[in-house]
Amino acid sequence: LGLPGLSYATFISNAVLVRVGLVFARRRALGGIDWRSAAAVLLSSGAGLALCRSLPQLGPAWLDLVSKLLLFGAVYLTLAPLLGAVGPGDAVRMAESVSDVPVVAPLLRLVISYERRLALLRRGQAARP
Repeated sequence: LGLPGLSYATFISNAVLVRVGLVFARRRALGGIDWRSAAAVLLSSGAGLALCRSLPQLGPAWLDLVSKLLLFGAVYLTLAPLLGAVGPGDAVRMAESVSDVPVVAPLLRLVISYERRLALLRRGQAARP
């Protein structure tokens, strides 16, 4: 099924994961779900998928896959904080959690900084380095 199959499989597995997580959280009285954030994640993912699906194949299959994964990631990482799926506090917690992973921490810090700046922009605050 290629890239569409990967997208469908990811969507289905995430839907199952959400359902199992909600059942577990309710049984253990751990809380619920923030439906606004969940909708923002779904909308961000859907926009990335729609854009990738609308483009023709870009060369060999491996190049098409890599380019569309990068495009999907860029769309998702931009829209998620702008739609409210990620807040500035979330970015701080993500930065703390990756600080102990020296191999990928520099790259992840760049992505997290980008997410934080967009989340602050959404709130109308100036992004401080």
